[in-house]
Formats: sequence, structure tokens, C-alpha cells
Amino acid sequence: MRRLKLWAIIAAAALVAGSLFIALAHHAAKRRELMRGVTTTSIPVSGGVHLAAEVVTPQTSGRHPLVVMPTSWGAEETQYEYVARLFADAGFQVVAYTQRGFTNSGGVIDFAGPVTVADASTVIDWALKHTDADPDEIGMLGDSYGAGVSLLAAERDPRIKAVTALSTWTDWGYSFAPNDTVSVQALHVLMTVGASKGRLGPDLTRLNAVYATDPSAAVTLIDQLAATRSPIDGVAALNKNKTAVLLANGEQDSIFAPQQLVTFYDKLTGPRRLQLAVGDHTQAELQGFLGKKVGPVADALEWMSHYLLGTANGIDTAAPIQLEDAATLTTHSYQSWPAADSTRDLPLPDGAVNAGHVPGRWTSLIATGIDTQAHTAPETVNLTAPYRFATANVAGIPTTSGLRWSSPEVTAPQTISGTPKLTMSVASTGASATFFAYLYDVSGTGLGTLMSTTPETITGLASGTPRSVSLDLTPVAWTLAAGHHLALVVDTVDARWSTRNAAGTTLAFSSPAALSLPEPS
Repeated sequence: MRRLKLWAIIAAAALVAGSLFIALAHHAAKRRELMRGVTTTSIPVSGGVHLAAEVVTPQTSGRHPLVVMPTSWGAEETQYEYVARLFADAGFQVVAYTQRGFTNSGGVIDFAGPVTVADASTVIDWALKHTDADPDEIGMLGDSYGAGVSLLAAERDPRIKAVTALSTWTDWGYSFAPNDTVSVQALHVLMTVGASKGRLGPDLTRLNAVYATDPSAAVTLIDQLAATRSPIDGVAALNKNKTAVLLANGEQDSIFAPQQLVTFYDKLTGPRRLQLAVGDHTQAELQGFLGKKVGPVADALEWMSHYLLGTANGIDTAAPIQLEDAATLTTHSYQSWPAADSTRDLPLPDGAVNAGHVPGRWTSLIATGIDTQAHTAPETVNLTAPYRFATANVAGIPTTSGLRWSSPEVTAPQTISGTPKLTMSVASTGASATFFAYLYDVSGTGLGTLMSTTPETITGLASGTPRSVSLDLTPVAWTLAAGHHLALVVDTVDARWSTRNAAGTTLAFSSPAALSLPEPS
């Protein structure tokens, strides 16, 4: 419980970072500069609700492209002050607003339900009536909660020509129950912040009660709620309207796992761009939210400038996929999502003593419910320090409660970029099985640094009967240094997610097993 509370506090800070850190960073002179052309207002929307808003108007005369900015979870409209100033100085009319149910806006929080999504269009209507915004050049920009709402709004409002979604979700169900495994820590953070910063609506109140008592039962409810809250289900509308979509997340995003963005991106047929940078939720864009023209915020300005202002800045012709290498901090550019060029089977290392293991065709048993050194990161967002990767002594993981495979050391730097895929057979002495897969970069000293991970839950098992599973780990861009090797670890305990393993059960993993590694040339 102590770790859960610490994680909640840190991740909550990430979710409201736009408002919290900006408020701390303000000083009088900068504040006066930011407030040029800024007015505060209250915008009426449906249900008798009013939304608190800031309107930032360029100093030049005439029509200006409109960019609407809905806030992050728990944040207020001041979250976007620095970003809005960058855009206004570039010639955009900006309207930023606190979303329904939070702080100084009315209503209740429905987490991107139809009413909240419709608010974005109502704000556009208001802006076209009360400002000199150009009705033919309209965009949305959002961070976290505001990003998902921006995508959903663009699917329902063809007036929106361009969207920038930072630290976004595209599959609501996958975000909170990836592979049928509830993200209990993410839900805990969202509910805690939602209750403290606003008013939870009936759907979230129900979900809060269900997941708090039975995380497994929450999967069905999450699937139901996801039906109207997942941009991936409405991607056809974006394609029909040729909406220009920029997606930018952290590779280690612990709230909205980035694999869902890859699936969404692949379904887009209009102008599109996908950027994954090193860091947790909102970490890549925080410096931009503090006034620095860097990272995803700078890219967002170029994206909107090209598609709404018509600026020939080259962002439309650049490679649309940009992946930051976590080991070297260089950027790998691709025209399409990198596919696996080779498949390698990582055998159990010499000396492993998992029960039942034999060379070649093998079966290995592990006891469930026993924690190992393998775990997800101690999530953190820090403005002055790099992302903190989880580490483990892979060789020290007991083979009675975890499996491990290792590859040979590489003799020259080797880049892995894309989506690792794990295939194996799984059986359980119970009706369900939950396990977690971790991919490590192991140095010559034996210290493993977590590269990629994913949970998996299988239900409806016949006792002892294996079922073949194939699952994608989270996307990765990583260059192994010479003398390092890869290690894959599987265990059954991680505080970030729920488990369906009954007490005292045993899981059996068997061959053929393969880890498909994307190694683009």
C-alpha cells in the first residue's frame, strides 16, 4: 500500500503538472508578458453548465486560425498559458478551457463521455461568435485528458482540420485494462485526482466502486464504457475529413501505454505523425508547457502552422514516425512503423533449474503470487532529471517464481526499434492465468534495465491444458551497447496491475516460445 500511495502522489503530479508547475514558475514580469491579449471568460455549454476559459488573441488584425485547448485531468485553463502565448504570437486565436466537472467549471466528470466531447464543439461555436477566428481554419490541441477529448471531438466535428494529441489515449479500454488486466494504479490516480479536483459523474463513481472491490469485475465495465470513449472506434471519420493528426507520447507512459497509438496510427490515412520520446506520462512535453519552444510543443506549433496557416516548414514531408532511442537519446526516423526483420528464440540460460525444463522442447513451472525483482518503473515525472528506469539483477530472479531467458552478448551496438512480440503456451492449475513479461538490457555487470513490458490475463482455462498466446510488448527504441545482452523475464506479481491468479496456483509455460525482435536496417 505504501508503494501505491507514493505512485499515486507522483503520477497525480504528472497529471496536473501543466497547472501546478506553471503556477510555481510564474513571476511578475513574465506574468505581465503572458497576459498580453488574454481575457478570462465563462462559456455556456449544455445542461446549464459554464466552462471557465482563457482567450488569447494575437496582436495582429484580421482573421486568425483557431486552436481550442481542453485541459488535462484536474487542470485549469491556466495550464496552457505558455503554450497559448507561443501560438498567439505565431498568429493563432486560442481558447483554453477547464473541462466539465473540474474545479471552476460546472457539471460532473464523465471521462470523455458524449457531453464532454460535445463541449469542444460548443466552445468552437462560441469562439467563432466572440472572436475573429477563421471558421475555415480550426484545430484542437490537448494534453493527456485534453488530448483524448481533442481526438474524439475531431471525429464528431468536421470543422476541425488538425489535431495535436500529447500523452493521449486512443483505446480507452486498453488504457485501463490492457490484455484484460486492470491498471489498478492508473485508475487509483485518476479517481483520487478526480475526486479532489472536481466531481465524479455516475459512470466514474460506479467504476470507482467496482474496481476498488473487485478489479477483475472492472474489466467488463471498462469495456462497456470504452465504447464511446475510444478514438480508434471513430478513426473512419478522421480519414473521411482528412484531419491532420499529430500523436506524441512517452515510450514509458504508465497511464496510456503507447502500443495503442501504433494501432491507431496505422489506421489513419490522412496527414499523420507519431512521435514517441523517452519518459513517463506528460514528461516529454513538460518543458514546452513551461515556456520553452522544444519537444512536442514545438512540433505541435509547426504542425498547426503548416495545416492551419499554410506555412511551408517541411513537417509534412519529414519522416512521419520519430522514435527517441532510450539508450543513446538519438532519434530514429521511419516512413512506416518498423517491422521485425528477424525472429530469435531466447533459450533459458545455462544453469537454469526451472522444474520440468529440458533442452529443446520444454515446460517450466512457476508458483504464482511471489514477487520477484522484475517490476515496472518507480513512476516519476521530474523537470530536472531524466526518466528513472526500473532495474533488476536478472540472474538473481528465483526460477521457482519467475522465468528468464537470455541472448548472447552483442559484439557491436544493436538497435531494437518497434514492437517486440512474445509467443508461448501457458497453462494453469486454475481457470485463469495472469503473468507479466519484461524485456531487459543487461550490462556486463549483470544489471538489467527495463526496456519494455506488458501484462497478460487469460481466462476460461481448463486445468493443465495449455493455450497458445501471442502478445505485443510496449514499443521500444533502444540501442544495446557492445558487451550487453537481452533478457526476457516472466513472473506473476506487479503492483501496477491486477491479477486473476487464485492463491496457490501454478503456471506452466511451454515451447515453442519465441521473442520476435524488431531490428530495422
